[in-house]
Amino acid sequence: MRSSKAWSTAVLKSAILSISQLGMTMIFGMPPEASRAIAL
Repeated sequence: MRSSKAWSTAVLKSAILSISQLGMTMIFGMPPEASRAIAL
């Protein structure tokens, strides 16, 4: 059971990392006005 929990934790971490990387790419790839509107 412990290995199952470790596996789900690793999957969750990688998902969070990829989502945050995608968000960073979208924010920095947009004009400043668009990224500012998203941040607010």
